[in-house]
Amino acid sequence: MEKRLREDLDIGAHQKVITHPEVGIETFERKLSSTMTPDGVVWAAVGREKSGIGDILFLTNEKSNSTMKRISFKQYAPVSGQPSIYSGNGSELSTVWVEKDANTWRISHINANHLDKDQKPTYIFESENLCMQPTITRDDSSTWAAWSTWDPTDSQLKIMVSNNKDDGSWASPIVFAGGENSFRPVIASNGKEIFISWDSIDGKEYKIEYRIINQNKEVLKEGRIGREDERWLTPAVTTGNDGSFYMSFIIVKDVIDKSLGIIDHQVAAGFAVIKNGELKYLPDTKIDDSVIAADLREGLLAKVTYYGYHGLRRNMHPVVTHTGEIWLAWEVMFEPGFEKDEELSKYKLKSNAVCGSLIGKKLNGSNWGDTLIIHNGGSNYTVPSKIYSDNIPVIYFDQVTDNLNPEFKLLFSNPDNAIRLNRPVKNRWDRWSKLDSCDIEYERYHTKGDNEELKLFWADTHVHSVYSPDAEGEPDELISFAKNISGIDVMAMVDNDFYPYFSLTGLKWSIHQELARIFTQVGKFVVFPGYEYTYHDEKLINGMNHRYVLYPGTDGKAFRRIDQGSDTIEGLMEKIKDTDALAFAHHTAWKLTGHPYDSNVEICSSWRVCKEESDFVDMRLKEGERFSFIGSSDTHRASPGFGGALTGIYAENLTPESIFEAYRKHRTIATQGQRIVIDFRVDDLFIGDEGDIKDDPYLTLNVKSEEPLEFVEIIRDGEAIKHYECKGTSLVEAYKDEGLSKGEHYYYVRVKTQGEPSFNAPEGITDTTKVFFIEGSKYPHNLARAKGPFAWCTPIWVVKL
Repeated sequence: MEKRLREDLDIGAHQKVITHPEVGIETFERKLSSTMTPDGVVWAAVGREKSGIGDILFLTNEKSNSTMKRISFKQYAPVSGQPSIYSGNGSELSTVWVEKDANTWRISHINANHLDKDQKPTYIFESENLCMQPTITRDDSSTWAAWSTWDPTDSQLKIMVSNNKDDGSWASPIVFAGGENSFRPVIASNGKEIFISWDSIDGKEYKIEYRIINQNKEVLKEGRIGREDERWLTPAVTTGNDGSFYMSFIIVKDVIDKSLGIIDHQVAAGFAVIKNGELKYLPDTKIDDSVIAADLREGLLAKVTYYGYHGLRRNMHPVVTHTGEIWLAWEVMFEPGFEKDEELSKYKLKSNAVCGSLIGKKLNGSNWGDTLIIHNGGSNYTVPSKIYSDNIPVIYFDQVTDNLNPEFKLLFSNPDNAIRLNRPVKNRWDRWSKLDSCDIEYERYHTKGDNEELKLFWADTHVHSVYSPDAEGEPDELISFAKNISGIDVMAMVDNDFYPYFSLTGLKWSIHQELARIFTQVGKFVVFPGYEYTYHDEKLINGMNHRYVLYPGTDGKAFRRIDQGSDTIEGLMEKIKDTDALAFAHHTAWKLTGHPYDSNVEICSSWRVCKEESDFVDMRLKEGERFSFIGSSDTHRASPGFGGALTGIYAENLTPESIFEAYRKHRTIATQGQRIVIDFRVDDLFIGDEGDIKDDPYLTLNVKSEEPLEFVEIIRDGEAIKHYECKGTSLVEAYKDEGLSKGEHYYYVRVKTQGEPSFNAPEGITDTTKVFFIEGSKYPHNLARAKGPFAWCTPIWVVKL
């Protein structure tokens, strides 16, 4: 029976993998590394995990266009990933990757020509501190590797470089540093010189650093490139046939849709040649910019909407062919509606969450040729940096021709037969303009509760990075954005534990924990390690019962739904009951388990303003459930703090322990992204408290807002008992709730500032049970106004005696 291309991600047998994956299912990292030998054999490597054990999966084509052959080897550590594979001009096939065993991090190396010999890896470097993002190359006589590692002496992430010696051992690494912290090194050699590049944080910006060294490790040339108000990230490099180095990198610029208040990012690719030590940019003259070689906005920056994609839309591939041609390739998922495009519609392209296109362009002299669709129908593309064939070898992950058994495929694409994308870009993204620098300074609100001095801190604790299968943004990039651009106090990355066929592997979780430790500064900024437990329950209205799980420290474990014992929501709760973890329910419907650590609910996010667009939250309160009100963005667009929701947390100090104590006491405010102060009391009871009262209570209220207030309401048992029409940005009131009946009651405050409500659901939708990813509104899918008008404080529960 002929297999056909799947029209949609969520159908048939594949849907069962999404909603009810098997325990121990095989999963992969999103990024593949590839190389091509001079005799035409293509190799690739990818991090893999099965039944909680990580290893490196090798793939090769055996000189045929087909499903790539898998080759495994004995693994010596349960946590591993991030492989880099390279063959160069010779026959030796080298691979490096990261391993972690107990408290030891390693950069491991193997000669992949002898995988069948059951050889043990050589450890290039071992440390008690974080090691990640290794890369490898070869010169005329040696193999070179580089990686990023934490230096506790200087409290800085640095780049280390080493090479193997004649006896096979590896030399002591040399160290490079740049900016505040350094990430994502790449390395290449022209036979005599070694080119190393990486990106580094420089305040609000990222810069590209590079060094050219000789075989004696002497620095011949160094440089640092970037521009104001941009982030230059993720360099990639290859070597020209004349000994030049060609480097691509990502350029990210923050933008805003001023009419709707959505903040997002405009992404492009820069390209440069480094010849005789001198760097020269090679822009596309069709783009009005002195650096940009390719426009990456398609599918990443909404013309109408933004969709998640399992491939990598910011993964660049500079390529040199055996004839000296220079190519730049990248991955695209066309925004929904592309099929109506007059030019594209005739090609019947497939484009959805698991099915995209490989795009490329060739450098013709000093300018770039047409933009071409080299391949359509795969995801997670990679192309070798050196090609020894007339056609382009395209390696990709195939999820569309078999619902349950995705495969790695290889196809040799003839660029002469490629589809040309000659569409004008003018007016297609006119809704966006440059985001001016935001003032992140604000006056900290102070108050008292239970004889404690409390301060109000602002958090976005539901943020997805590139470690999730449908999100963009490097983990450190998101942390820097939250701290330096949106200016919040607390954040957490909570990448999905599983979504076909990618997971939060043991290595990713370990990196999460280390980055949380590295970037937490007591009294200044807190990062929690966390993950999203992506559970599904068909008995609920929306078929979901997700949680994100946070830890106050860095010793916790990630209990995933693909792991034995935590494959149900009850199993998850059993696993975390003896830990310091807290669980947070979210989306438009959920079912709490009754455990005290499962009593936090995200009532507003970038998906939906759930508290206002549905009566689900109030119905659960009326049923007697008690939980905190949380506002978190759930952003997949790398915009923590500007994703349409924040939590205000009343805590004594800005430390992980103090913030967690505040969560446990339910001292929270949920907002649509504004920093709206709500100080609310019922007699002496403060937000989140429970207590007995004998008489009719006095309700005291203090509200402060960034924007002019429209109204403030006091809600008791689901009904507004007091409504204040407001002018200005503050309100101070006291009210006696006379005639209160005996028994249980709950109170909370609802605030709205002036302006339209910024709801995600389209106007006219009356079915409040609609799932959150509904289309047709001003804010479809994961787009949200950065600062919407609503805020709510967690209830105060009382029993009148």
